[in-house]
Amino acid sequence: MKVLVTGASGFIGTHLCPHLLKCGHEVFNFDRHHINPGQFQNIDAVVHLAALAHITHKIDDSEYEKANYELTKKIVEQVKLNSIKKIIFISSIKVMGEKSDTGYQSLDKPNPQTAYAKTKFKAEEYIKENATNYSWTILRPPLVFGPGVKANFNTLIKIAKIGFPLPFKNLKNKRSYLYVNNFVDLIEKSLIDERFRNKALMVTDSRPLSTGELLDLLSQKIRNRKMTFSFPQNILKIFFTILRMEEYYQKFAGNMWIENDEALKQTSWIPPHSLEQAIKKTLLKS
Repeated sequence: MKVLVTGASGFIGTHLCPHLLKCGHEVFNFDRHHINPGQFQNIDAVVHLAALAHITHKIDDSEYEKANYELTKKIVEQVKLNSIKKIIFISSIKVMGEKSDTGYQSLDKPNPQTAYAKTKFKAEEYIKENATNYSWTILRPPLVFGPGVKANFNTLIKIAKIGFPLPFKNLKNKRSYLYVNNFVDLIEKSLIDERFRNKALMVTDSRPLSTGELLDLLSQKIRNRKMTFSFPQNILKIFFTILRMEEYYQKFAGNMWIENDEALKQTSWIPPHSLEQAIKKTLLKS
């Protein structure tokens, strides 16, 4: 299959392209800054990864609109003009909301809160509404990690490497994660397996973890010991509130997890890598 990949130079893209080649597909990279209609000729499927995310500084919402929605519109236009049969859109679990104490389920309605999530959901809807001559699959992953990961997960790795004991053992939050090499396997399956046709799926590859559990897993791999200790979480929350750091507390102590993994249930997909293998391989290149 001839596959055009947008965002091929990004974190997921640099893992996806070699995997697609290994599986026997022809892979073509896409430059979102210089859209050339010729790139879409004789293509069988598009995997749309390119997006604006993980921005640590304040930017205008119009930048998200341009990168996440307007670019998707241009790609869909080329998909239709060139009679491309399939588009795989990589969205985000954040279209469902910013936190979930009970876990996101398949019947839950999307509730995007941020400019990033709103433009991702808007792009999802556009893809579905314009699917007159192509099929689509929308994948909504949680935080994706693996070799070369940046942003929040990389911060956790740095904390684990320092090894300073932290009061998070009693933290009972739940957060879903997805190993990048499991994710690219799933993306490839969605290209060839009709059970993925015209479905929007939330996907994870392991049970949800508390932040304390994840830090201990990382620490055990790095220095063969855990790094968290027990401490009353209500006092810890008060401490963050006094310091006006409630947003940071929510990021590491809040819930963001998937109750039922639709990709596994509806398609019989089996993740090829275990959580332990994923953590080990991630640390080898971090």
